[in-house]
Amino acid sequence: MSKCELIRDILPLVAEDMASEETKAFVQKHIAFCPECAAELSRMHKEAGQTDCMPDVPLRAVRKEMRKRRFLLVALTALIALCVVLPIVSLMTRPMYKPFDKDMVYVSAKEPGGRAYVDSVLMLDVQNAGWYWAEDPDGEEAALYVYSYDTLYDTTIGKKAMITMGSWPDTPPVTRVYYQQNNGQENVLVWGPETGERQITLPRLALGYYLLLAAAAALALIVAWLFARRRFPRAGRVLAKLFCAPVCYVAAHISILQLDTVTYSMQRDCVFIWCMWALLYAACLCALRLRKK
Repeated sequence: MSKCELIRDILPLVAEDMASEETKAFVQKHIAFCPECAAELSRMHKEAGQTDCMPDVPLRAVRKEMRKRRFLLVALTALIALCVVLPIVSLMTRPMYKPFDKDMVYVSAKEPGGRAYVDSVLMLDVQNAGWYWAEDPDGEEAALYVYSYDTLYDTTIGKKAMITMGSWPDTPPVTRVYYQQNNGQENVLVWGPETGERQITLPRLALGYYLLLAAAAALALIVAWLFARRRFPRAGRVLAKLFCAPVCYVAAHISILQLDTVTYSMQRDCVFIWCMWALLYAACLCALRLRKK
């Protein structure tokens, strides 16, 4: 074997910088006097320069995709876990409003100028209580509405409390106290003069309208997707993602309130439903992304 043949056998190692320093020095000494081997090494260096980054690109892409997929799997698992936990939290903390009991509500009054006004209200042997007030049309007096409710969580831990409500500095004098039963029955006048009016607190109906709106949006989007999926594939993919939004809202409503569409706790139920919707929709997007990959 000639010296040039030996040198050319090790030129690929030198071109890829995989040879030892002694071998590189030996090759450099040879190509200083051999233009053919020098040209061959130069050609190999050019090819190595063109493909220097190419072997890492597919590997980096694969690693990047694997990291994304791992992240999506972890996110999807966490979202599913939260989707299981949130309805349980909602069920355990959902208000169960209590009917009126005369031994539960006590009113303390004061009489400035000879006229009685409410000073404070004491509620005994309850788990939770709330109140709000409403001015009379003339703005001279106000009525106070109180209510109490239990929850499965408080019942489980055996919670019993004495709750005092009082000090309404920004209201007109409170001359009547009503107990709000939130069960379809009339509010009970606990303290104050009988006005002859019969009051009943009605539940909010907005959640039912939201549910119908979501169902209508889902129907419209599925029709649009069936029309666009073949003619406009990109628009079809966007419509598929949008379709998940109203479907997830319907699923969130059912998971939180089952088939109930009325509520006496509008703000609370809306918070739980929209949080559940966000979790379900994020889980759907993760699942679609994983399926695409």
